Amino acid sequence: MNPRPHPLELAFQLALRALPPGPLRSEDAPEMLLTLRDQMEAEFSAWGRVRVAWRALRRTPAVVVSEWLDWLGITGPSRGPSTKREGDGMMSTWLRNLGFAGRSLRKSPTFSVATVFLVALGVGTVVTAFTVVDHVLLRPLPYPAADRLAYLTNGSHNGATLDRLGSVDAFEMWTVTSTSSVNLTRVDGDPLRLSRTETTPEFFTMFGARPHLGRLLVDGDLNDTGIVVVTYPFWRDVLGADPDVVGTAILIDDEPIEIVGVLAEDFVQPAHLGEPDFYRPMDWTNEALRSPGYHAHSVTARLNPDVTLEQANEQIGRVEVDVAAAFPEYYDEGPQDWPLESFHSITVQDVRSGLFLLLGAVGLLLLVACANVAHLFMARGLSRAREMSIRRAMGARTWNLLGQLSAESIVVGLLGGAGGLLLAQGALAFFRRWTVDLPRGASVTMDLRVFAVAIGLATLTALLFGLVPALRTVGQDLHTGLRTGGRGMSGGRSVQAFRSGLVIFEVAISLVLVASAGLLMRSFASVTAIDPGVESEGVWVVPLNVANIDSPEQHLERMEPVRRALATIPGLRSATYSIEAPFQHVGGSRCCWGNRATPPGETEDNAVRLHMHPVAPDYFETFGTELIAGELWSAGMATGQPVPAVVSEPLAVRFWGSAEGAIGRELSNGGGSIVVGVVEQTRHYGLDQEHDYALYLPMEAMPFPIPIATFGLRVADAGPGFARQVREAIWAEEPTLPVPQVVPMEEWISESSATRRFGSLLFGAFGVVALLLAAAGL
Repeated sequence: MNPRPHPLELAFQLALRALPPGPLRSEDAPEMLLTLRDQMEAEFSAWGRVRVAWRALRRTPAVVVSEWLDWLGITGPSRGPSTKREGDGMMSTWLRNLGFAGRSLRKSPTFSVATVFLVALGVGTVVTAFTVVDHVLLRPLPYPAADRLAYLTNGSHNGATLDRLGSVDAFEMWTVTSTSSVNLTRVDGDPLRLSRTETTPEFFTMFGARPHLGRLLVDGDLNDTGIVVVTYPFWRDVLGADPDVVGTAILIDDEPIEIVGVLAEDFVQPAHLGEPDFYRPMDWTNEALRSPGYHAHSVTARLNPDVTLEQANEQIGRVEVDVAAAFPEYYDEGPQDWPLESFHSITVQDVRSGLFLLLGAVGLLLLVACANVAHLFMARGLSRAREMSIRRAMGARTWNLLGQLSAESIVVGLLGGAGGLLLAQGALAFFRRWTVDLPRGASVTMDLRVFAVAIGLATLTALLFGLVPALRTVGQDLHTGLRTGGRGMSGGRSVQAFRSGLVIFEVAISLVLVASAGLLMRSFASVTAIDPGVESEGVWVVPLNVANIDSPEQHLERMEPVRRALATIPGLRSATYSIEAPFQHVGGSRCCWGNRATPPGETEDNAVRLHMHPVAPDYFETFGTELIAGELWSAGMATGQPVPAVVSEPLAVRFWGSAEGAIGRELSNGGGSIVVGVVEQTRHYGLDQEHDYALYLPMEAMPFPIPIATFGLRVADAGPGFARQVREAIWAEEPTLPVPQVVPMEEWISESSATRRFGSLLFGAFGVVALLLAAAGL
C-alpha cells in the first residue's frame, strides 16, 4: 500500500495544475512531481523533506507566471539561477539515478531500442571480427617453442634432399610428413575414405602431442607400416570412442593395421596437413620415397635457440646446390630455391589479407554505429533542454543532472553490451561451424578483452553525448531556459555544424564500405563470367581413391570395368574417368603429373611446363570441352606408337603458331607423342587460375601408377536416387572402394570462387547496414 503523500507534496501538485495548457502541464509536470518525490525520499529527516518540498513550492509561482506570460505572448522577467540543495549518499544517489534512467528510457521506447540496437551491433561485430583475427593471426601457435618453427617451402621434397638435411646444424630437430588418401573397410558399414599422414617420431615431440590412450610413435617404430596412432575425432566418430581400442586392428587398403594410441582431444593438427585421421611411421625402406624424382614430402624444423631464419637458409641453400650437383638429370635448370619460412606465416598466409580486410570493415561499421549513437543522443539532448531547465528551477544542481544522465547513458551501454555479447556468441558459433578451412578456426572463443574495449567505446560515446542537455543549462537562468528550450529545438550553429559533421562522417564511411563491396562484386562477376572450358550442366563427378595399384596396367584393369558398369545406369549419356577432373583441385593445389618440353627451334632455356592429363575415352565429350582442330583418339589408337595426344589451344599456338598447324606434329615430353587434336583451354584449377599448357594422353600412356581416379558422368536427368545408383554400380565391381562424393560438377565450380563470393557478400552486407545506419541519423 503506497504511503500517504506529504501535505507540501499535495500543495505542489495543486500548484502545477495552475500551469497554462501545453507541454509543460501535460508532459513535464508529472516528471517534476516524480523528481520532487525522489528528492524527498533521499532525505532522512522530516525537516529535510519539508525543506526540499518548500524550496520547490516557493519557486512554482515563478514558473507558473513565466509560462502564462509566454503563453499570452508577453516576455517575462528574468530570475537568477537555482539555489543549493543538499547531497545524498553515493549508493542512494546511484539507485535513484538508475530509477530515473529506467523511467526516462521507458518514456522514449523508439530512442531506447534504436540506441541499444546500435551499440549491440557495433560491439557484437567488432568483438566477433577481432576475436577471429586474434585467434587465427595474432596469437602464437599452440606448439612448444612455436616462434622457432620453420617450414621448408614448396612442401613437396624428394628423398635426396631429406638425406642431406642431417647436415643442417641450424636445426634442433626436424620432421617429415606426407599425407595421402586411403580406404577403410568396415564390417558394419560402407567403406570410408580416410586421410593418412606418414611421419617420423620427432613430429609428436615438435608439436607437443600427448596420447589420450596408448602411446605415440617412437624411434623404434620407424619403417613399421603395420601400426598407427589415430586422432581423437576419428576415435570418437568412427571407432565409437571405444576405451579398449588400443591393440585392435582396422582394415586399411585391405591390410590389417594395429592401433597403438589415440591422440589427445586438445591436439591442434598443423594446418598444412589438413585433417588426417591417423598417423603412420614413415617407411624409409621404400626405395621410391628416396628417389630424386619423387617429390612428396613436407619438412618442418625447429631452429636452435641462437639461430636466425637467415642463417638457417644459408645452410639450406648449400643443401640445394649439393642435390642439384648430384642429380643433374633432375635439375636441368640448376638448384631450386626452397627457403625456410616461419611456420606461423605459412599457416596463416592464405587468410591473412582477407581477415585484416574483414577487421577493417567491422571497425568502420563500429565507427558508424558510434556516430549514430552520438547523433541520437545529441538530438534527444537538445529536445530535453527545457526539461533540464525545469529541474534546475526546482533546485537540482548540475552534478545531480549529470549523474542522472550518466546513469541513463550507462544503462544504454550495458544493455547494448549484453546484446552485443549475445550477437558475438552466436556469430562465433556460426563461424566455428561453417569456416572449417581457417587455421585454428574450430578453437575460436570469445575474447573478453576485446569485448571490454568495444563496450567501453560505445558506452563512452553514449556518456559523452548523453550529458549535452545538462551541460547546456550551465549558467542559464530559468526563464531563458524555458523560452529557448522548447521541444524540438535544434541548437545553435555550432551544434548544427557538429550534427551535420556526424552525418557526413557516417555517410562517408558507409560509401567506403559500399565502394569496397562494389569492387569485390565486380571482381567476382568478372571471374564468374570467364568461360571454364567445360559444359558443366548435367555432369556429375565421382572422385575415388584406388588402393593397391602397382602398375598403370592394373589401374586400367580395375577402372575400366567400373566405367562400363556406370555406363549401364539408365539415363546416362556418357561415362569417363581421369586422374583428376576440372575444378577438383583449385587455388594453388595441383595434381598429379608434370613435364617440360622445348618449342621447336628454341633452346632448352625456353622449355615450358606441360601439365599431363591421362584421360579415358569420351573425356572431352563428357565434360563438353570443344574440339578446335583435328580429332580425338579412339580406344584402338590409344596403344599405338607414337602415343596420340590432344593439346590445349595455347600450347598449339606457342609451339606451332596455330591449332591447325599442330596436327600431326611430334612432341618430345619425356616420351614420344604425336598431336592428333587441339581443344579449347580449360580453367582446370579455378576460374581465376591460368592453366599451364595442357597435354592430354590416353590412360594407357600413364608411365607410373597413380592410385586415384575421378569419374565424370553426363546424365539426362539425375533423379533423387542417382547418387545411390552410382555407388551401387561402383561397388558391384569394387565392393571395398569408398565413394565419399557424388556431386554435380557445378558445385565444384561454385566452390572454386566461394572465397570471392563470400567476401563480396560480406562487404556488401556491411555497406548496406552502414547506409541504413547513416540514413537513420539523417
